[in-house]
Amino acid sequence: MKIATKFVTPLNNIQIQSLENLHKNHPSARVRMRAHSILLNSKSFNVNEIAAIYNVNRDSVSSWINSWEESGVEGLFEKPRSGAPSKLTESEIEIVKDIIINNSQSPKIILAKISERIDKTISMSTLKRIIKTINMEQQNDFTFEYGATIDRFYSFFSDLLDRENIKDNIGYQDSNKQISNK
Repeated sequence: MKIATKFVTPLNNIQIQSLENLHKNHPSARVRMRAHSILLNSKSFNVNEIAAIYNVNRDSVSSWINSWEESGVEGLFEKPRSGAPSKLTESEIEIVKDIIINNSQSPKIILAKISERIDKTISMSTLKRIIKTINMEQQNDFTFEYGATIDRFYSFFSDLLDRENIKDNIGYQDSNKQISNK
């Protein structure tokens, strides 16, 4: 059995507050779990204990810690993945969202209206994914999109950093919107 001796570097108050906010408020369960894992690790929970708490492989926990150490908060978010290009443009997705919000009819009727309005067909699973994003956007201040989440997160905490006047102490770089661990 491997000895779990990997721990994050000591966290400052802003980092702890950032991680606690992510743990409590982020729409993605994975981001919440990673943020909580970093907090637990900073409180001397070892990799094996965190892996047991979340029922994941210890290598996953170790990679979360590595990502945190290398990229800070950004390392906790999902990176864009490759896949088939979207059938819908951003403007078409907005039209679809508008149709969904304004029509509480059956999914088949909504699909027909979408097909009629944008002259494209989408599957039932695509419709469900769009409905899920609408629900998450309405329930949370954050969105699913990686870049938008990062921008909103840093925007939220830049006010806090201004008030605390400690940007230089934690390596905050306004032009790059990054917080590095020192």
